Amino acid sequence: MEERNALRETLSAPVSREQASGDLLAEIADIHDMAISRDANTLYAAIENTNSIVVFDLGQKKILHTFTAPIAKEKSVKHCGGCKDQGVRSLALSPDETLLYATSFEANALSVINVATGEIIQSITTGAHPDSLILSRDGTKAWVMNRTSNSVSAIDLVAYQTCGGYPAGEIRRDGDER
Repeated sequence: MEERNALRETLSAPVSREQASGDLLAEIADIHDMAISRDANTLYAAIENTNSIVVFDLGQKKILHTFTAPIAKEKSVKHCGGCKDQGVRSLALSPDETLLYATSFEANALSVINVATGEIIQSITTGAHPDSLILSRDGTKAWVMNRTSNSVSAIDLVAYQTCGGYPAGEIRRDGDER
């Protein structure tokens, strides 16, 4: 029962009738991924084409900030054949909601962003073209799926460094490595 109550405390509040009505809150083009605060009031949207993150207040129905995401100094040598992906791809909020983690497709990095200021406080190297991102429940680890290198980067979010990696083609469903 304690576990169930703890889980309920971590879930976002239900959407309001107004939010569920489908009314247009704002027009934000080219959203690739989103993260939402636990209280369901703040939405973070990854805008890949402009390589930015829009912070939107759902209660006030307005854009609060636009953060510039990490920009690659040059296109990576091994580009994802034919894809147009360039900027910020995936987002995740830290459990205390003070940090936002963002994968940057061309920068080959996971950026750690201070939510209050929009400042990139750390950039952690990943494999080629990081796409998807997931955090551990306690927020101390991240796993990033790298599209072109066909791998998963394991990242220590306390030390801000890569702590391992796994070739995606070598992980079986049962967890055994080949």
